[in-house]
Amino acid sequence: MSKMADKGSTAFLIVVLILSALWFTLTYTQTVYYVPSRSMEPTLKPGDLIVIRAVSGEELLREFNEQEEKPIIVFDVPQCPKPIVHRIHRIIYDEQGRFLGFETKGDNNRRPDPYLVKPENIRGEVFLRIPLLGYIIMFVKSEEGKLLLGAVIVVLLILTIMEYVRLGRSGGSTSSSSGFYTLTGNFYLCKPARRRM
Repeated sequence: MSKMADKGSTAFLIVVLILSALWFTLTYTQTVYYVPSRSMEPTLKPGDLIVIRAVSGEELLREFNEQEEKPIIVFDVPQCPKPIVHRIHRIIYDEQGRFLGFETKGDNNRRPDPYLVKPENIRGEVFLRIPLLGYIIMFVKSEEGKLLLGAVIVVLLILTIMEYVRLGRSGGSTSSSSGFYTLTGNFYLCKPARRRM
């Protein structure tokens, strides 16, 4: 098998592995999310990719009291089937001064959220934002995206296997007349071989 065949086949295998890892990470991860609405503008915008870190209730209390910019958290509430990303707006205590939970609010919302967020319902604190990259997750997590990405991975695997079989039968030779080498439908420009007189 020629060096070009090795490089081309390796490239396809790398693409397959990357797509597979992307599918798994974006579909099943619990640390990467996307912003679906405008409720956190201008801090977070629709389509932003956000990465969260695990955090305890005590850490959030300390950050809320010590930092001017209050923590942004991703959390679950019974009223919504999907996680919510909002900023901690206020700490709620009972009459005896015991901590009950967090009141949250979107930066772009006029009023706080109508529910109490307890530490056990918090998935994590936002520590990284990547603009627009969240649209990839929106698509990949949709039914259409899962089907399309899965189909692409399967097709790439099949084409790679077929190319290995074809090159094994042909001995991995290239065409000397055209100066092109074909690998699963992609053409790589090579210098035409000179014919000996």
